[in-house]
Amino acid sequence: MALDRLLTLVGADWGVLLALEGAAGAAYQGVTFREVHDAEGPTRLSFRVYWRQSNGNPLVRPFLDLIRERYPDLSADPGES
Repeated sequence: MALDRLLTLVGADWGVLLALEGAAGAAYQGVTFREVHDAEGPTRLSFRVYWRQSNGNPLVRPFLDLIRERYPDLSADPGES
C-alpha cells in the first residue's frame, strides 16, 4: 500500500503528508496526526485535478468522474450551470 510507504518516510523525518481522516487510525513510529485548522477551527482543503488527454490509463477517467460526483467544484459561481 502506498500510504504505508509514505507514512514510513514521514516517520523517518523525510517530510510531512496530508492524509484523509481515515488514515489517522494507523500507528507508525515517529508519526503524529494533526487536524488541519485555520483561524476559525477545523478547515477544508481544496484540491485540483488535471488529466492529460494523452493519458492512456483506463482507470483515470472513472476516478475523475468519482471525484467530480463526490466533491463538486465549490469555487464555481452558484449561478453557473
